[in-house]
Amino acid sequence: MNSMSFENYLAFKRTSKTAIRDAARLLANSNGEEIILAVGSVAEGLGNSKSDLDLLLLPKDDGVEEGAQAECSWVSGDCIVDMQILSASRMQALIARLEAWASEAWDVSRLAPFTTAELLLLHRLCTGVPLSGGKEEQTARGLLPDRDQVARLKLHTARHMARTVQVDMVGYQRLGDWHSLLYASQDLLGHISDGLLAAFRFTNPNPKWRSRLLHGLPTDWADGIVARSLTSDARDTIWRKHYAPPHIDVHSALAHAGVTTAFGRAVFALAECRLVHNLETSWQKTVSRRHGIDPLQMHLPSLELDADFVILPDRVYIARLNEFDTALEIAFEHFPLILQQEIATSTDVRQ
Repeated sequence: MNSMSFENYLAFKRTSKTAIRDAARLLANSNGEEIILAVGSVAEGLGNSKSDLDLLLLPKDDGVEEGAQAECSWVSGDCIVDMQILSASRMQALIARLEAWASEAWDVSRLAPFTTAELLLLHRLCTGVPLSGGKEEQTARGLLPDRDQVARLKLHTARHMARTVQVDMVGYQRLGDWHSLLYASQDLLGHISDGLLAAFRFTNPNPKWRSRLLHGLPTDWADGIVARSLTSDARDTIWRKHYAPPHIDVHSALAHAGVTTAFGRAVFALAECRLVHNLETSWQKTVSRRHGIDPLQMHLPSLELDADFVILPDRVYIARLNEFDTALEIAFEHFPLILQQEIATSTDVRQ
């Protein structure tokens, strides 16, 4: 059986929201004032007949009654239920940290101070299906994160990790390690996918759902992305870019890596303008004016595999990572032209 809605899943598993909620309260020794969220693949419509059901239970106070466990599992009908019990104060503190981080200046040179588990919890608090309490109760208790801030955190993680991979790619290039360079390109595409999903507020951080989530992007997902050979299905576009050359040599490896990094810069640039800099409208206008310009006739700087950018409202700085040369300063409206030329002059090897 393919993916199914939450209601269809429960029916297929011969159980119900009421049965699961009542069992959760019993196991947690709850007084009925808790918030219970169905989370994970089933709640998000990504699950299938083999999926377990994940729950989060958030008591009204900081603790649970004597005898309750932090985690517990049971069977309801044919459904395996896994529940995690978390204190409200812990979740409120996590959300407060997110808000404080989001108020700081955008800096992708350092990884944001959140663990993988915390990224997942923030996503689940945003997207969980209430079995008790409801979203209004979550908001009243300060237990509902801002979805844009969670998406921004996902983008930040993707940007930081992508920069790390790009530095490694140049190291492989200098060593002539073309196999490792190709593996790094594949890794980079994963982070690019996360950045693209974040731009559309798809906050699930689990890599195993990348393909399914990409397939869920709107058909106009590529509007504003300065790139070519993009289909209306983002999953199909990313899949095609994963094709590695069958014959590995210096030319094919560098070509594949160049296409990947060029696509990544185009995706990350739009995502930052949308989520971070409030420049989406300006970016779209700048991109729309590029029609009629032949990028092959422009004499703009070419970008190395490890080139990265910093966007400001009126200008962009471009520099190589872990190098100490002077950064290139360009007008904001010229940045898409540089990205367009990079895309147009890169060669994707399919031999």
